[in-house]
Amino acid sequence: MTDFIVGEEVVQMNIKNLSRDIVLKVLDNMWISGNKIADDARIMVPVKTGRLRDSIVVETPSLIGDSEIRCVISANVHYAIYVELGTWKMTARPYLKPALYANQQEFIDSMKEIL
Repeated sequence: MTDFIVGEEVVQMNIKNLSRDIVLKVLDNMWISGNKIADDARIMVPVKTGRLRDSIVVETPSLIGDSEIRCVISANVHYAIYVELGTWKMTARPYLKPALYANQQEFIDSMKEIL
């Protein structure tokens, strides 16, 4: 089971009119940014055994249809979502969302440079 956090705003772009070179640069930038977010999440995640921290992975960015490029960062243990969002018994201890927001402006700036 893969647990994941989807940002409040989805980054989408129309790639029909972009040159192959620009698409490759965007994919590369998303890979670099995704790894920075994952690294920060590994630092921020509460650690008891290290299993949750070690399960944080970045999937290779991919083209979805004609209009979306996606890079998924996930924590692949069944309890990851409960740590991130909390439960009625446990207070939330977010690590993915703060890592995303900490890198948001740098990502936006790097995308502006490309486009």
